[in-house]
Amino acid sequence: MARLAGLVSAFAALAVLVPFTGCAGDSPPSAHPGTEVIQGSTRRVDGSQLAIVGSGVFSDAGKVKMPIGDPRTFTFTFDRGNLVVLNATGPAAGPLRLNTSTCAFAQTSVGTFRVLPGRSTGVYAGAAGHGTYAFYRSGVVPKTPAGRCDTGREARPPEALFAIQVSGPVLLSGRN
Repeated sequence: MARLAGLVSAFAALAVLVPFTGCAGDSPPSAHPGTEVIQGSTRRVDGSQLAIVGSGVFSDAGKVKMPIGDPRTFTFTFDRGNLVVLNATGPAAGPLRLNTSTCAFAQTSVGTFRVLPGRSTGVYAGAAGHGTYAFYRSGVVPKTPAGRCDTGREARPPEALFAIQVSGPVLLSGRN
């Protein structure tokens, strides 16, 4: 259980519930305010990197990695620059639900974020905004020889789903 809870703590700054469903086009960023949605998912067991797509004020594809150093700051690395956000509410992991018969688990985390304009780069330099996020993860942990769910530190589910969704008003700098 400690291992499973540890996997979500760094992701609690992100957003989810809707899996990655499409590809980003090359639409130019808008200097007008609007709602941006960034979403993605992965089946990598460690959840260390997710493919993402942004749509709304801008359309771009990229990835997000687990943060190193400051776990409240996340960098969305897009093709045309980096959008850096701060998890404004801090880790907000929801309860981990584990079915002890099937060993299936699920956890949802939600919170708020704000864009860090001075840390964003490329066409996203100077961007401003805020919003909400949701992060979802689920999978099945292996069973021990005794038939119990193995939730120890070394236990790894053979497959898991990690998904994020970030949404909120964003304004890109008119100079980009």
